[in-house]
Order: sequence, then C-alpha cells, then structure tokens
Amino acid sequence: MRIFGSDKLTPFLEKLGLKDGQAIEHNMISKAIENAQKKVEGHNFDIRKNLIDYDNVMNKQRELIYSYRKVIIQIDKLSDFYDEILFDIESLTESYFESYVPEKTHGENWDIEGLFEIIKVNISIDIPSLPASFFSTSAISGLYGDDKNTAVDRDALIAALKRLARGELLKIIVDLIKKNIENKISGFPKDELIDIVKALYLQAMDNLWKDALTSLETLKEGIGLRGYAQVNPLIEYQKEAYELFINMQFRMKEEALNSIMTVQFEESVNTDDIFAGSGLYSNDLILTHDDINEANSEDGRKQKPIVKPKKIGRNEPCPCGSGKKYKNCHGKN
Repeated sequence: MRIFGSDKLTPFLEKLGLKDGQAIEHNMISKAIENAQKKVEGHNFDIRKNLIDYDNVMNKQRELIYSYRKVIIQIDKLSDFYDEILFDIESLTESYFESYVPEKTHGENWDIEGLFEIIKVNISIDIPSLPASFFSTSAISGLYGDDKNTAVDRDALIAALKRLARGELLKIIVDLIKKNIENKISGFPKDELIDIVKALYLQAMDNLWKDALTSLETLKEGIGLRGYAQVNPLIEYQKEAYELFINMQFRMKEEALNSIMTVQFEESVNTDDIFAGSGLYSNDLILTHDDINEANSEDGRKQKPIVKPKKIGRNEPCPCGSGKKYKNCHGKN
C-alpha cells in the first residue's frame, strides 16, 4: 500500500493510528487496496513481458546456432564438408579484402603486407613462405625461378600481386587458403578424417557460443540504463546482440580454420574419444597445437589438448583493419 497506494491514503492511515495487524474496514480503504493490487499485477506482467522480449533475442540466436550445429553433425561426406569450408574461406577473405584491398582503389594503395599478416594470425597460413606449387598463376610462380620449393622474395611477391586485378587477386588468395586447408586435411588419419574435421568445427562453435551467451547476459544487465538517454533499451539490445552474433560467426570461421591448420596428431585415433569432450584427446588420440606447453601423462606420453588461438589484447589493433583498438571495435562488447 505504501508503494502502490494513492498519495491521499498515506496521511489518512497515519492519522488513524492503526496498530500493526489491525483489520481495516472501510470502502475507501478497500477500493485503494484493489487499485494497488491491479497496479502490482500490471507491473509484474510488464516485467514478465519484458523478459520474454529479451529472451526471444537470445532464443533466435540459439535456434540458428543449433540448426547450424545439426548441419555439421549430419555431414557424412568430405566433399560436402569441403563446400562448407570453401564458403567460410570465401566469406573471410572477402571481409579481409574490404579492409586491406578495398574496391575502387589503385593496386599501389593495397595493403598486401597487412593482408598477409591477418591471414597468418587468424588462419595460421603464411602466404609468402608457400612454394610455387601453391600458386596457379604464372605471374606468381614465375618469380620462383628453377627452385620451386623455396620461398619467394616477399617484396617481389607483393609487387606482383599489386599488378593484378582485384578479382584475380581475390581468387588467388582464396585458392591458396583452400589448397593449404586441403593439404592439411589430407594428412589426417583416413578412417576418422570426417569426424576429426567435425570435432574441430564443433569445438570452435561451442566455445564461442558459450562466450556469446555470457556477453548477452552482461549486455542485458546494463541495457536498461539506455532509457535515460531517451532510447528504447529493447531496440538497443536487439541491435547490439545482432552485432555480437555477426562477430561471433566471423570468429567461428576463423577459429575452425585455424584449428584445422594447427592441429597435430600422435598415435592412433579413436573416434569415440573425439566427441568425448572439449579436450579432444584420450589414450588413443592426441590432438595438439604447436604453441602448447607439453605435459607428461601418467604413462609417460606427452599430451597437449586443443586450445583456442591466442586472444587479441584489448589495446591491440583490431584485426578487421579498421585502425581502431580492439576494445573500441569488435571487442567493444
């Protein structure tokens, strides 16, 4: 009654001097209580409705993630998985090109060095160190001379790429990444090859989805303060949640491809253990990365679990190429 009752009711009750627990019988009091109850019920209904609106945003993202996860699990042919990988390679490369090789700019203004660096950091492919056999165009393979297995001069490679048309350069970079991925996958144990690729994709997806859920909860806790700026908190939440989801999808592709490029194998592979947990290793299977410290197991063998690639520091340049710090760009939320 003190919260939802009318302003006239409070001084009236004080003047009566009623004791705690004493029954109040008056038409005006009964009417005031009824109105207060309606306000409370309406307030609680608004809270529940508001929570549903916010939860719907997360639920839509959850449905998309689970449907994509189901698609990955149901793939049973390597050729079908290559289609999925090729799509990821093309979308990532096009995104990198928007920052480093923008359209309607002369080749001399392209940041090929920056393009090489972001591909090396995010996908673990060092393009200048690749042998001539990876390049399909004679304009590049001709730089290698007689020895096709040595790395080409970096400056000469950059100069040659800048002379190409943007579309041709895009095709070359996509083809290089694709060949590296295929070359790496070809070294996986044959019997469980498709299951290993699935496991790497699912691990990247699950880790980033868990991070996204935490980010969405954090965003929801403070989004109500946007109301003081005369904006609708729900609309702001929907906008930022969408940006988080798009960024998560982008990082998911990078981490999946990076995991494929950096994974190592020891001993034989047991398919059941691949999906046993996020560590992805057992007595029969050990998937490792180059940059993980070795740890001795009980039987003397060294096991190194899969981990996510090194996270970007908050004050480091954002890998999207915007020139902003990571905390002010894709790492804002």
